[in-house]
Amino acid sequence: MKSGKAVGPDDIPVEVWKCLGEAAVEFLTSLFNRDLENLEKAYYRVPREELWYCMRKSGVAEKYVRVVQDMYERSRTVVRCAVGQTEEFKVELGLHQGSALSTFLFAIVMDQLSEEVRQESP
Repeated sequence: MKSGKAVGPDDIPVEVWKCLGEAAVEFLTSLFNRDLENLEKAYYRVPREELWYCMRKSGVAEKYVRVVQDMYERSRTVVRCAVGQTEEFKVELGLHQGSALSTFLFAIVMDQLSEEVRQESP
């Protein structure tokens, strides 16, 4: 970080962060870790209806929305651990774990949900 530069969106000059030293590093690390934890929670809690809405609003062709809906319809899973696995159960919320498509779908949802925030002020 170079001194004397314009402030960013937080309106905090770089010199403040430098002056705070290790305390600033700990604070920012804690802040970013919390944000990542919240994003992870959001990833597993995306309502399906919100997903379909965001896909359509982003301009995804209806045939692709339907393909993804078919993938998510009647989703079932089990939980495996060292002592065995659970009975199969329905998954009706969140995105599929381990699917490359899920990351893209989450980006679509976040893009749509943050659209108003990103609009230029009048």
